[in-house]
Amino acid sequence: MVPWRRVLVVVVVLMASDSDARGVEENYCGEQNCYDILGLQREAAASEIRKAYRSLSLKVHPDKNKDARAVSVFRDVARAYEVLSDQALREAYDYFLDHPNEHMSYQYMRYYQAAYAPKSDWRVVLLTVITLVSLGQYLHQSYLHKQALRYIRSMPQFKNAALLKAQELGRLDASYADKSKKERDLAVEEALLSENGGIVEISGGYGKASVTRVLAFKLLLLPFRVLLRLWQAARWFVKFTILKQPYGPDEKVQLTYYRLGLSKARWDHLEESQRQDLLDRNLWDPSNYDAYVREMEEDRREKMAGSAKYKQYRRFMKQHKH
Repeated sequence: MVPWRRVLVVVVVLMASDSDARGVEENYCGEQNCYDILGLQREAAASEIRKAYRSLSLKVHPDKNKDARAVSVFRDVARAYEVLSDQALREAYDYFLDHPNEHMSYQYMRYYQAAYAPKSDWRVVLLTVITLVSLGQYLHQSYLHKQALRYIRSMPQFKNAALLKAQELGRLDASYADKSKKERDLAVEEALLSENGGIVEISGGYGKASVTRVLAFKLLLLPFRVLLRLWQAARWFVKFTILKQPYGPDEKVQLTYYRLGLSKARWDHLEESQRQDLLDRNLWDPSNYDAYVREMEEDRREKMAGSAKYKQYRRFMKQHKH
């Protein structure tokens, strides 16, 4: 249950447990037995309950039965069917019949939980949550992309280059000055983006919104991705562990960015010269990678040694050593 309903149940239970004016049975069929009202045994199936209710409701319905007690009897029949046709309420009622001396507050708690707990299918709830999260992700992607475009358009060097590119693409005709600001911004945007032959590539978290990056799409493809990863792992094991085949160009690239702790997306965004330099170092070989790590560490130390802030830090530590 959602929190506010839990609070409501607790409050009602506390109020009800302090009052002896009405017993717990009043929440069901009063002093009568719900099964007896419908003429059923405790073991009756759901189909028997529906059949008994239809039969009795036809007999005692006030429109067909002119007896003075017909309204009251029909109300009792309807209430008995309401209790016994609901699985949760029926279980709570059966528990009440089997444990008549149970503490009253606990009996009230069971009744109100059965009567007012949400009965939504968990699958529907899960699907709704995934849909809402995915929609939120898509809208957030769109917002970030627009923010990136707005920032780039505000920079003179990009805006001027985009205007020249837009002119080349034929977006700046004689009517350009008469267009609205939104239309002019769209022309600049088209000239900016590399996907339109422009000068800027916006990718990563600020890339154009895409359904392929939302939760629903990823969950949909999850089984296929798992199978693909298992196939790739098995293929890799057979080729390079069992058959001892040499690494191909693709495998060398994969091992290189894996060794460096980079994702494929981050690797692809490195400069071509930087990627080639890393590949030339043969970092897929553990000994070469260890040498590269030592080289980077030594380079970092040299840069720190020449840093004015680092020198200042070392002087401070010497002065406060004792």
